[in-house]
Amino acid sequence: MIMIGLINRHKNHITAITGRLLVLAPIFHFMNWQASQTGTLFAATFLAGIPIFIKTFQAHRMKAFSIELLVTIAVIGALFIGEYVESAVVTFQFMFGGYLEIRTLKQNTLIFYMELINNYYKKHETPTEAL
Repeated sequence: MIMIGLINRHKNHITAITGRLLVLAPIFHFMNWQASQTGTLFAATFLAGIPIFIKTFQAHRMKAFSIELLVTIAVIGALFIGEYVESAVVTFQFMFGGYLEIRTLKQNTLIFYMELINNYYKKHETPTEAL
């Protein structure tokens, strides 16, 4: 339980590290360092996959079908057929999508409260002649 809380608190860091690993992988490919490229892609898949796999397990315990289950199946399938780039990219895109979703929701909430405050003060404006 402590580990899940730790992972949830650091999802943005996990996403950023995974993105950096995905930037390193093509560099290793062009330098002909296949072992480094494969290791980097495995690390990116594993790192970004941890929160996804945990959510899959939690949904499975409650007998629920979730998008995380589909992503997990895609990642396992990609690893099984040797498409390490695909597995790393799928996990990164899913984590990055979650980051963008949370950021958008926070901005929309802020906009809602700003409009609420502005509407409140517009309703209570008093002309200077009335004073």
